[in-house]
Amino acid sequence: MRQQGPEWKYVIVLEQKDKSTAKVQCCFCDKIFTGGALRIREHLSGVGNVLITSCNKVPAEVSEIMQKMSKEKDDLKVQKRKHNVLDEATSSKFAKTTSTGTQQSIPGMLNNKETVDASVARGFYSAGIPFNVINNQHFRQALSDIAKFGSGYTPPSDYCMRTSLLSKEVKRVDAEIKDTVLADLSLTGGTLVSDGWANVNNKPLLNFVMVCPKGDVFVDGIDTSGEDKSGQFIADCIVKQINAVGPSNVVQVVTDSASNCKSSWPIITEMFPHITCGPCTAHCLDLLLEDVAKIDWIQKNFKEGRQIVHFITSHHKSLALFRQHCNLQLLKPNDTRFCTEFLSHTRLLEVKDSLQETVIDKCYKAWIQKKNYTDTGLEITARVLDENWWKTAGELQKLCEPIVSLLRLMDAGGASPAIGKVYFKMFQIVQHVSSIESLSEQDRQTITGFVNHRWAMLHTDLHSAGFVLDPEYNFEVYSQSTNEEVMSGLCNVLEKFYPDDVDKQSLALQQVSQFRGASGIFSREMVKTAAKKMAAYSWWSTFGGCIPELQHVAVKVLAQV
Repeated sequence: MRQQGPEWKYVIVLEQKDKSTAKVQCCFCDKIFTGGALRIREHLSGVGNVLITSCNKVPAEVSEIMQKMSKEKDDLKVQKRKHNVLDEATSSKFAKTTSTGTQQSIPGMLNNKETVDASVARGFYSAGIPFNVINNQHFRQALSDIAKFGSGYTPPSDYCMRTSLLSKEVKRVDAEIKDTVLADLSLTGGTLVSDGWANVNNKPLLNFVMVCPKGDVFVDGIDTSGEDKSGQFIADCIVKQINAVGPSNVVQVVTDSASNCKSSWPIITEMFPHITCGPCTAHCLDLLLEDVAKIDWIQKNFKEGRQIVHFITSHHKSLALFRQHCNLQLLKPNDTRFCTEFLSHTRLLEVKDSLQETVIDKCYKAWIQKKNYTDTGLEITARVLDENWWKTAGELQKLCEPIVSLLRLMDAGGASPAIGKVYFKMFQIVQHVSSIESLSEQDRQTITGFVNHRWAMLHTDLHSAGFVLDPEYNFEVYSQSTNEEVMSGLCNVLEKFYPDDVDKQSLALQQVSQFRGASGIFSREMVKTAAKKMAAYSWWSTFGGCIPELQHVAVKVLAQV
C-alpha cells in the first residue's frame, strides 16, 4: 500500500481494496463509501459531486484544509499537462516542416477546429443549452480565455459556480452598475417603478425597478404576504426605496393605477414635493385599446379574427396546409396584454392571401367534410373569403395603429425615454379618430371620449413640461404657449425643481423664451436637425449649456419614461 496522505486520518479504513482504494467510514458523518484520497478530499471539502455527497458535519477548518489540498493537486496536474503538451509538440517526431520549408507552429499542430467545434456542439446538445448562447459575448469571451490559458484548463465545480464564483460576479455586476448605469443618475434622474405580482408559489411580491437612460436596474423586491395593501403601506414601501436610491435621484414614481396605489401618491409627494407620481403610460394605452374594443362591431371583428386563428392553429391538418402556403406564423393574443389582440389581427391581414389559398386548397376542402370539422370549417372558410370582413379588419387596424405605435414607443423603457412625445401624440390620436370617414359620428364621439378619459388618468405635469421642452416640437409651430394646461404644467415643474427660489424659477421661464424663439445656438440648422435625431435629454445635455437653469430641468424631465 502506498504512503497515505493527511486526508486518511479523518476516515476509518474498513476494508482495503487495493494499493490506493479502500472501503472507509467518515469520522464526522459516519458515511461509508469506497474510494481513494481524491474521493475522501471531495467528501470532506464540502464540494461533492455525483459520485460522492459532501459531508455535512465536517468542521470548517478541516474543510478548508481539504479544499487547499485539492487546489494544490489540481494546480500540479495543470502544470504537468502543460509540460507534457509542450514536450510532445516540440519533440522531433512532431517538428515537421511544410511544403514551403517553414516549420509548423505549435498552435497549428495542437488545434483541430472541426474536432473542437463538434465537442462544443455536443456539449450544447447534451445539456440542452439554447443555440443562441453561442452568440453571447460573455460565452465567447470565456472560450477566448480558455484558449489563452492553455490545454491544462479544468472547469470549476458546480459548487464553486453556485457559491464563491456567483458571489464574486454579483459584486462585479453591482460595481459595474454603479460605474455605468447609475453614474449619470445625479444629472438625468430616474423613474422608480413599482409592480405587484405573484410568484410560482403564489406569494404576493412588490418589485422596484429604477428606470434611467442607461438601463433599468432592479432595486428591491418585497414579500407582502399577510400585509394590508393600503395606500399607506404602499407609500411606506416606496419611500424606503426612494431613500435607498437617493431622493434627489428620483424624478418620477410610477405605480399601478389601482385605487390603493393612487392613494399612496399624495403621501409620497408630501414627503418629496419634487417627485411626480403617476400610472404606467403603456398600461393606460393598453386599457385604451380595451375600451375601443368594447364597441360592438370592433368587438365582433376581433372575436371573429381570434376564431380564425384558433381553428387554423388548433388542428394539425389545417396548420400544415397553411404552412404550405405561408412562411409566417399566425399569432395568438395574450390574455394579459390587449395590445397582442391588435398584433394578432395585423398578422391576419398580412397573411390574408395565404389564408385564402389555404381554404380553397383541395386537401383542405376534403378535410373539412369530416363530421367533426364541417360546421366550424365552413363558417371559417366563408369568413376568410369574405372581402367585407377583411375591409372591416383593415379599418380596425387603421383606427388602432397610432395607439399601438405610441404604446410601443413608451414600452421601450429607460433606453428610449419619450415622455416629451406623449402629449402631442395623444392629441394626434384624437385628430386621427376625427379624420376616419368610415366611422359613424356616434363611434367617433365614443372613441374620443375613451381617449380623453385615459388621458385624464395618465396626464401629469411632466407630460406638459416635456411637450414644451422636447426640441423635436420646438422648431415648428405647435402652439404650446397658447395651451394653458401645457404652460401651467411647465410652471408647476419649475416650482418643483427650484422650490422657494422665485428668481431661478423666473430665470428658467425666461430661458424658455430663448429656447422657443430659436435664438443663439438654437438658430443653427445643424442643431435643429439634431433635435429630430438625438434623444431629447441628450440634445439638451449637448446644446443647452447657454441656459443652464432650464437645461437642468429639461434633462431631468426628458430623461423619464
